[in-house]
Amino acid sequence: MDISSPVILAFTTHDPAGRCGLQAITETIAGLGGHCASVITGLCASGRINEHELMPADSRLVIQQARSILEDMPVAAIDVSYAGSVGNLEAIHSILVDYPHIPVVCSAALQYWDNSATVAADYPRALAELIFPLSTLLVCNNDHTAALTQNAPVAEDLIHRLFVSNCQHLLNYQCNQSSRSFEYILYNEETVLETFNWQAGCCQPQDAAIEDMLAAGIATYLGHGSGIVTASSEGIKFASQAAASAQRIGFESPIPNRFFWAQRDKN
Repeated sequence: MDISSPVILAFTTHDPAGRCGLQAITETIAGLGGHCASVITGLCASGRINEHELMPADSRLVIQQARSILEDMPVAAIDVSYAGSVGNLEAIHSILVDYPHIPVVCSAALQYWDNSATVAADYPRALAELIFPLSTLLVCNNDHTAALTQNAPVAEDLIHRLFVSNCQHLLNYQCNQSSRSFEYILYNEETVLETFNWQAGCCQPQDAAIEDMLAAGIATYLGHGSGIVTASSEGIKFASQAAASAQRIGFESPIPNRFFWAQRDKN
């Protein structure tokens, strides 16, 4: 069996515009030398992330998709993006507990979450209870930590509450819109392992597009055998270069160029 390309199992939604979700994750994994095996957790009605038009997949189908992959392919890492529903989080949880040896990168992906919907109010809590304890790394936008920790009052408490959920590592990031810069802080339960910074260009993609690329990139590096610090550093480097090469396609936010390296080599 030829397994030179690590297989990354991705749980993600489908964004028809390709800014984030399935296409972003697939292209990122392929660009980093991996093979993406995907489980669709929901269908978006449009590429406008702020419209929250998303139909979750049936949780039984999520389980069937995942098990068909895991029983057929040597999965090297798992990338969990937005699950679409609490039922799908429960389905993903049932998969992850059966494969504890596979590293899991969880992207909180609350950009997709419609926090105005009563039915969706339990999603962040379920994410923290069901997926975080089984994750090697949680990727989380600083703006969303309050929802994930039931509104712990200060930044230090937010970080502590995330680790109470027993995630192994946390990559917490924030974007300074005025300076177009990103700061990423990688934690384990005891300390800050590394701080990463990058300056965004004038063409700024959606946060969801960056977060999906970042988590998929880190999962791919873990699949190649890299340690958590190296995987995080290289994943951030890839996401920043793809964002800096983003293209204006359509009228919405720019689309990151996940194949920037191919165009650079061609030139």
